[in-house]
Amino acid sequence: MNRIMVLLLLLGVAGGVLHVKQRVFGARPVAAPMAEVAPAQIVAERHSVAVFGRDGCSITRRMLDELAAARVPVRYHDIDHPAIQNAFQQRFKHAGLMRDGSYPLPIVEVAGQAYARPSPGSVIYRFQSR
Repeated sequence: MNRIMVLLLLLGVAGGVLHVKQRVFGARPVAAPMAEVAPAQIVAERHSVAVFGRDGCSITRRMLDELAAARVPVRYHDIDHPAIQNAFQQRFKHAGLMRDGSYPLPIVEVAGQAYARPSPGSVIYRFQSR
């Protein structure tokens, strides 16, 4: 029983160290803070993928991690910032992406098309074949 407790303690410490490393050194590309960006300034770009999501969303994090691993350039927009949230609402409210009164995150825009919660593989494919 004592060995199991030591093993669990070591696994907990290792997980904590990994979490801190990812938070401090950044395991995913993140755009510069955009709190002062006007809604008209968020525009589609041909040379990168726009990802709209939340820092605390595990699906958004997985998307960013897989795009980074595939070396796909990303512009990340955290919709919890008020200016980004307003621009996001104005841009996508008539795009047909809302389901049950909310947006399934992340919303990804690649090659001029927006997708609600696409698979990372499909985004990579669409970006590479644009």
